[in-house]
Amino acid sequence: MSETFKIDETVTIGASIVKYRVESGPYLGPGGTAFYVVSDPARTVFRTAYADAMHRPTPVFEAGGTVKIDGGTHTLLAGPFDNGTGYTWWAIQDASGAQLSDGQHVMTDYQPPAPAPETFEYAGVAYEVGATYKDREGDRWTLEELPVDASQSYVWRLNGRTMAWESTALLVERYGPLVKVEA
Repeated sequence: MSETFKIDETVTIGASIVKYRVESGPYLGPGGTAFYVVSDPARTVFRTAYADAMHRPTPVFEAGGTVKIDGGTHTLLAGPFDNGTGYTWWAIQDASGAQLSDGQHVMTDYQPPAPAPETFEYAGVAYEVGATYKDREGDRWTLEELPVDASQSYVWRLNGRTMAWESTALLVERYGPLVKVEA
């Protein structure tokens, strides 16, 4: 028994990566085989496709994201790779640090990689929003929000207290260098 597809659903046919849109169907073809009418995304080329050859496109994963395999969380290291038969696999790492490979078809609950932190550059140094830095006197400063420029104030907290008068330029000039520390 073949899958049922909905109108306007995106599909691929056979081992091809070309995406088609389901226009209508299913219809009963020769020998009782179900088929659909599909089109290219621009709806300029129409054709028929047997339901048994149609597939929902493989979700787009990205290296650095995580997936579940048999209940365990794994990090995607590299991929996707295709062995030439349409089998898509990834190099992955499990929670213990062991590196292996597995097919994308067994991966569930994909979570994209964490976004890169927001940073602000001043005098050739990148400061990360939310990060804590230690000044030359040992005080801890936290960059609260991304400043528009180095003269903007209201962005730093000293040992948990907002220092509204401090701009990045003034802070670095008076107390620098600022060294990033673990919070």
